[in-house]
Amino acid sequence: MIKEIGVIGAGAWGTTLANLVAEKWGRVHLWVYEEDLCDAMATKRENVIYLPGQKLHSSVIPTSSMEEASRAKDLIVSAVPSQFVRDRIKEVSRFHAISRSQPSFSALQRG
Repeated sequence: MIKEIGVIGAGAWGTTLANLVAEKWGRVHLWVYEEDLCDAMATKRENVIYLPGQKLHSSVIPTSSMEEASRAKDLIVSAVPSQFVRDRIKEVSRFHAISRSQPSFSALQRG
């Protein structure tokens, strides 16, 4: 059963995904690259840069800590631009074992 979820990337796509996942499964740690945006998202409960006007679900926890977003998660979803996927996966793998036999990592990419 999925209880702990991390979403890596807080653009419009990652933020929307975090909201949808939070509605279905509960608490989601959303990794935000920009610390000032992370602080704004935590206080205003909105992604004022990439998704203005759309409130964050109460179960979405913005964080600029990759460890917090990825350690002990049942599922991690990457929603970062394709040119940054490799670096983000390397960061995630420091805190979360990525295995082919027990998949718990999904990458959603576009262009």
